[in-house]
Amino acid sequence: MNKLVLVVDDEPGIGNFLRIKLRLHGYEVITTESGAEAIDIVRSQKPDIVLLDILMPDVTGMDVLERVRTFSQVPIIVFTGRPDIAKFALRFGANDHIAKPFDPDQLVSKIDSVLNCEQPEKKTAKPKRKILLVDDEQAILKVVGIKLKISGYDVVTAPGGQEALDQIKKESPDIMLLDVIMPGIDGFEVLQKLRIFSELPVITFSARPENAQKALTLGANDFLAKPFDVDDMVRRIEKLLEQKS
Repeated sequence: MNKLVLVVDDEPGIGNFLRIKLRLHGYEVITTESGAEAIDIVRSQKPDIVLLDILMPDVTGMDVLERVRTFSQVPIIVFTGRPDIAKFALRFGANDHIAKPFDPDQLVSKIDSVLNCEQPEKKTAKPKRKILLVDDEQAILKVVGIKLKISGYDVVTAPGGQEALDQIKKESPDIMLLDVIMPGIDGFEVLQKLRIFSELPVITFSARPENAQKALTLGANDFLAKPFDVDDMVRRIEKLLEQKS
């Protein structure tokens, strides 16, 4: 019986091309553009291998990888050209990675190699630290949220101050990233209310650098000026969590 390959990529052209290419090499192929659907397909159809794009709009490849590893050890090759993303993908259970745009023949070789090698049992990924990301700009929530997930964190979001206070009590995050300038309850008021009952680590940010002193006085642990470098933010998160552990 031919081996079954699941291709997960939100670009239809990639899925169509790989369906044709892999069938020529004797594989059966299922394609999906949805991370959520991919998880269901792994459960129901039990493919022999999964080819997984990391950056997708509904459920990211890192989320798919994490969820699949809770119930299946199916081999997974991720599509990513960034070494840092590849590192985290391998850490959370991927078997191999390949850069986009990829050489189709190289991909087939990787598939053959992974399927023909006995895979060692993967260790269960350690629990991820949870970040509460608070910003009234949806673009920030989306872009920064994806980067943090790729960096190995669990992310919950809040679009405003009151929502942030509610999420702190509901989700018990390990750290909060807080925009200080928001309508309604702003980040300064969130800090004031938070410090009454919690020492949760907080990194604040604002497009106005002059807000740094006020934020730190009210109990923030760090401050970043917008626009900030997300990689720098990740380094600060790691440092702060290490200090608090």
